Order: sequence, then structure tokens, then C-alpha cells
Amino acid sequence: GLVNEVDVMAQEDVGRALRRSLAVVEDDSGRVVGTYAALPDMVKYKEALRLQEEFLSRVTHDLQAPLSSINCALELLSERAGAALGPEENGFLDICLRNSQQLGSMIRDILDFSKLQSGKMSIRPAPASVSGLLKEAVESLQPWARNKGISLSHRLPVPDLMVTADQQRIVQVLTNLISNAIKFTPEGGSIVAAVAPRPDKHGHVVCAVRDTGCGIPKESLQKLFQKFVQADNNDGSQPGVGLGLALVGEFIKLHGGTVWVESEV
Repeated sequence: GLVNEVDVMAQEDVGRALRRSLAVVEDDSGRVVGTYAALPDMVKYKEALRLQEEFLSRVTHDLQAPLSSINCALELLSERAGAALGPEENGFLDICLRNSQQLGSMIRDILDFSKLQSGKMSIRPAPASVSGLLKEAVESLQPWARNKGISLSHRLPVPDLMVTADQQRIVQVLTNLISNAIKFTPEGGSIVAAVAPRPDKHGHVVCAVRDTGCGIPKESLQKLFQKFVQADNNDGSQPGVGLGLALVGEFIKLHGGTVWVESEV
């Protein structure tokens, strides 16, 4: 005869979850024709996700103070004792300083994204010069580009264009895009940043960053602006948490704009 019991071999809590989420479906004559399943404890799952994000935000926030202290101490040491140190010691100091700044940048990215996810990030639009925004981003990254042997230039619109934008956030967007270009452009390459009026949308401008880097595989293009994602051609030597372009996408969305990428390997 038929056995009317089913043995569930699993941990007790897994068994409970299965029993809660599975329902037997019978036809009019009482025959079992299948089962219906739903994700169990969705509310608990969402709450766990929220607590996880909150924990990440708090931990990264708490890391800021000691890291700022380390960074200041390294800068002072470099300024005051740099001349007395040999080339090798100065090299070690430079490595420490650059890694400390890189870590600070990662922490800021995580905090910014946490604010965006929780809806606490707001922008403060005001009239701004497009040339000023582009110059600020390019000039801050010029030393890095020179150090890598890359030509970094920019084309300013004539006459200058004015936009309504949050200056700090748009400079951050341009800085992230140009930083990405520097990371993936080999020595001897070139990067050009430019701004022009958008022909299909009156009163809007388009900013572009073009580089001679290795290119991005077609299958990676759609994923680039997702959080914690880096292109498949990243060999792991480039530091970062994969939030730079996700932040770019979110900041541009807050400004009512669009962002896209065109590339081939």
C-alpha cells in the first residue's frame, strides 16, 4: 500500500521553514496533484538585510576617525621628515600614504551608497559653470595621470555653459569616471574629458570621458553600474569595492539625467 508520510531529512529549522512554505494542492476528488511553495519569512529576510546594511554603514563610519588620524600623521611625517629620509624610506612612506587615501575613498563610497540605499542622500542643485566642474575634476587627477605616463586633457565648451547641479556630486561623478579611465589605460595612453550641449534635449549638457584603455567585454556593459561589480577584464590588481560607477549612476539619476557606456575589447 501507499505510505502517507514523507521523511524530511534536514536540520530542524530548515524542516520548519519547508513546512511553513509548502502547501499540498489537491483536485476535486482529493487526489494530490502537486505542491505550492512561497519564500518563507519574507519580513524576517528583509529585516535581516536592513540590519546587515545598517551594520556595514556603522562600521565604515566608525573606521573614518582612526583612518583620518593615520592619514594626517603620514602627511605630517612626509612633510617634516621626508627630506631626512632616504629614497627607499620615502618610497615606503608614499605607499602608506597612497593606500591610506585609497582606503578613505572606499569608506566614503560605502557611506555614500548606504545613504542612497536608505533614501537619506539629498542633492543641493545650484547654478554652476560646466567648465569649472570639468577643470576641478581633471586638475585633481592630473598628478596621477602624469605618474602613470598617461596624457589627460579636457575640452571646454565655448562659450561656457551653465547648469543647475549639485557641484560636489557632479565633480565626484566626473572624478569617478576619469579615475576609472586612468586605472584601465596603459602607459602612453590618452584620456580626453569633454562637455557639450546635448543636441536632442534643450537646456541639458552631455559630459564624456574617452580613453585608450583595454576596452570592456560586451557582456559586462550592462552590469557596470550595479553595486559591487567590476568589469570582467579587471585582473584584481585594481583596488576598489565596485561602488564607483554605481554611485555615478545614482547621482546622475538624482539629477534627472542618464548615463551610458560604449566600448569594445
